[in-house]
Amino acid sequence: MIEPKCDKTRKRRVRIKVLGIMVLVLLMLMSIAGAAPFAYITNYGSHTVSIVDTATNNVTSTVNVGNGPSGVAVNPDGSKVYVANQQSNTVSVIDISTNSIIATVNTGYKPWGIAVNPAGTKVYVTNQASNTVSVIDTSTNTVTATVNVGSWPVGVAVNPDGTKVYVVSAGSMSVIDTASNNIIDTLAVGRDGVAINPAGTRVYVTSSSLNTVSVIDTSTNTVTATVNVGNSPSGVAVNPDGSKIYVANSVSNTVSLIDTSTNTVIATVDVGVNPYGIAVNPAGTRVYVANMGDGSSVSVIDTLTNKVTATVNVGYNPVAFGQFIGPGSAQPVLPVANFSSNVATGYAPLTIQFTDISKNATGWYWDFGDGNNSDQQNPTHTYSEAGNYTVTLAISNAEGSDVLTKTDYIKVRIASSVKLTSITLDPENSTGATTNAPGAWTTNPADPLAQICVRNEEGILLNQPLPSGALLGEISIPLEPGINNFTLIGDRIFPGNEYYGAILFFDSVQTPPQIAVYNSNGGTGDFSVQVAGTEIIGSANGGLFLDKAPGISVYTAPDGTKVEVVSFVVDSENGITDEVSWADIGSNGYPDTVAKLSLKVTPPSIPVADFSASPTSGTAPLTVVFTDSSTGLPASWKWDFGDEFSSTDQNPTHTYSSAGTYTVSLTVSNSKGTDSKIATITVLEIPVPPVADFSASPVTGKAPLTVTFADKSTGSPTSWSWNFGDKSTSINQNPVYTYSKAGKYTVSLTVKNAVGGDTKKITNYIVVTK
Repeated sequence: MIEPKCDKTRKRRVRIKVLGIMVLVLLMLMSIAGAAPFAYITNYGSHTVSIVDTATNNVTSTVNVGNGPSGVAVNPDGSKVYVANQQSNTVSVIDISTNSIIATVNTGYKPWGIAVNPAGTKVYVTNQASNTVSVIDTSTNTVTATVNVGSWPVGVAVNPDGTKVYVVSAGSMSVIDTASNNIIDTLAVGRDGVAINPAGTRVYVTSSSLNTVSVIDTSTNTVTATVNVGNSPSGVAVNPDGSKIYVANSVSNTVSLIDTSTNTVIATVDVGVNPYGIAVNPAGTRVYVANMGDGSSVSVIDTLTNKVTATVNVGYNPVAFGQFIGPGSAQPVLPVANFSSNVATGYAPLTIQFTDISKNATGWYWDFGDGNNSDQQNPTHTYSEAGNYTVTLAISNAEGSDVLTKTDYIKVRIASSVKLTSITLDPENSTGATTNAPGAWTTNPADPLAQICVRNEEGILLNQPLPSGALLGEISIPLEPGINNFTLIGDRIFPGNEYYGAILFFDSVQTPPQIAVYNSNGGTGDFSVQVAGTEIIGSANGGLFLDKAPGISVYTAPDGTKVEVVSFVVDSENGITDEVSWADIGSNGYPDTVAKLSLKVTPPSIPVADFSASPTSGTAPLTVVFTDSSTGLPASWKWDFGDEFSSTDQNPTHTYSSAGTYTVSLTVSNSKGTDSKIATITVLEIPVPPVADFSASPVTGKAPLTVTFADKSTGSPTSWSWNFGDKSTSINQNPVYTYSKAGKYTVSLTVKNAVGGDTKKITNYIVVTK
């Protein structure tokens, strides 16, 4: 029995995108100097290894090894090739720089499969006739351990972190812990080849006797899928990004291509006779297939077209069982961006925990789509407003960068103040009263009726799981402003029920129900409101006892939010679905009763502040009556009168005791927001007759003498009359006058306002000399 094995090659992916609001240095990958990867083909019949340059698909050298070379593996840095010689019971170690054998290691009997760990420090060899695995230390090229495995071991592979080795024998697979070299699990699966995806999460095992490939979850070591392929599958290989599996079918003379996302065969490629060994080049662009029965050929498959584009002549009976293609020139370890979050939908404010699941990243930059960003690896972010948000993660390391954008990834909704906390879908009699007849369902686990499934229009189950483990249970559904559509599903059809009612409770208020409506069988007519005071039985609020119907189809929350039944349609005859089985999700062979419920939610609007005042001016003390005329149903009022006094009355009265100009503000609020408005109140002093007074400067001097007069009167005069003593006058408040002749002049000022007047006279006040 012979079997190929495909080691994991490093995944390489570069995605370069433009991130609009941030600037990243993007890596421009240039052609990397150096040789392309080489393929090392073991030729079982000619006891040689053919070295193929994969850039030209030409054989560049041939190395003589032991007898019957089968398995082959290239170490991670591409410096050594290890060849299992079945007939010599040895492993040949080839130095790639000289293409010569530098060591020969004795193993068990009939070595076949061979694999190197990711560190390049250990080589694992299956010994078919010994039923063992030899562990070789590459620093000394000596066997340091021997592990007993199943009968006739063939394929061997090491996981990406080097902690586990998977060995396929005749009908079983052994899992070896590399730290202890002990078998930690055994699966009854496989017979031939084995390969591991780059993430180390899946193992692919071929069985030539069953014509299948088994897919194994490495976290549980269980088979999660079985894929039928061609006859007698042997070698198996995974492409660098883990998206495709290539299987050599040695009897069908074909290669099966498996899509790992669906575990289905998506293409079949005809190759040579008895294909056995198979490997993918590091770029993932070509697949090389050793055709053991052709005599000396290797088929080269283009992975873009899934067609054979070249055939390479090598030695006799090529087997090449294992990862026989080297890494070529050193490849950059590029980052690959990916992320997840604990939730993606919810109501504002919505706090999201983002988790980076990228590979090879040392730097992170998050754009949350709402103008905020973070350079943490696993940030937490809160979205305060409703909307759909596109999230972008840009990562980098020393060798490159990558960007992943998830459009409309986070969906934040606005929730009103109202929650739908309980529903009963209940049979009704001809008067609209509930009967609690067969077919009554509820979302209240305390009610001994059948449970009802509640889904939103996106198909999401809204019931909260019961402690017992059943899926159906109570609900607590935040209602969104606008239309809210729900589907109510109860187990089984009850044709004898002519009417069905919906009894709805909001905000955990127990009695009475806030809404109780019913509709005729088939749901073709409009719903009706149950008459106020109608006794209803089997309601969802707490068990089998009587409540009184409110006689309305509208519920008004304490903050003014309104919830209205828009439609209630029942289909209890057609049996179009079977989703519920008593109090659980799942079909049970009995069609379900389905009802469609549509609720319209109208929250209170943001208030708009407005008010009037009377009077707006007057003399102190001034009493003003303020009248609120705000719109939008404000729930509270706050007045600031501008004189350090305030009020929370809707329509206050306030007295201003002192003259002045006062700015009055009104702030109104409700659950949706606040608004303010300001106005001015002018308070005047009580008028009194003026008292005349003045001064002058200078009061003495030589002619011509210019004198400036200053009014010093009190009592707010409104007119002024000056007499300068030389028959000249003025009506200015503060005149300037020039005396041209020498003399003594008597000056008088008369002032007046609306309630009186006054005169002041100063005799010989101004003295002018020659």
